[in-house]
Amino acid sequence: MELEAKNPYDKNAKIFKIQINDGNLWNLIKVDQIYFATYEYEDITNKVKLVSIKYPSEPNDNKSEK
Repeated sequence: MELEAKNPYDKNAKIFKIQINDGNLWNLIKVDQIYFATYEYEDITNKVKLVSIKYPSEPNDNKSEK
């Protein structure tokens, strides 16, 4: 299974495909949601394999309230 991805914070980012080998993970990914993902290139044809994925943290996660 593959999904198309790009850096949502870079207006010049190009779309690329990431291979997902876990059906359970595939079912948890939501369309049009922004995630932080790490991936690795498997070969010279730019085949990309997903290593980890998580929701991005909220902007105020590390700030204490006064």
